[in-house]
Amino acid sequence: MPPKGLMSVPSASGHCARKFPDLPEFAELDAYEARVLNPKGKVEVTLKLVSPPPGGWLDRMLDAPVQPITLTLQAPDFDPRNVGAGELVRVRSVAGT
Repeated sequence: MPPKGLMSVPSASGHCARKFPDLPEFAELDAYEARVLNPKGKVEVTLKLVSPPPGGWLDRMLDAPVQPITLTLQAPDFDPRNVGAGELVRVRSVAGT
């Protein structure tokens, strides 16, 4: 069962994906068809800084690891059909539970 606020969507390519699990096209299609956030739903997002390796001595001296940041975001009551038509949904940061 998906976490609260998330919804799993049955894949249109489910039979073929089970038959050929190593094809990346099915993973991309599943990701495209997945619903990430429902109306009035919450989702946790983790932001992680990815930077190239230090190139010189100064970069190595100033290089410091940055811890990932986890945010809990909540969506308002929105119509999913409007999102499918290109409307953006503004999410708000809420206190984690």
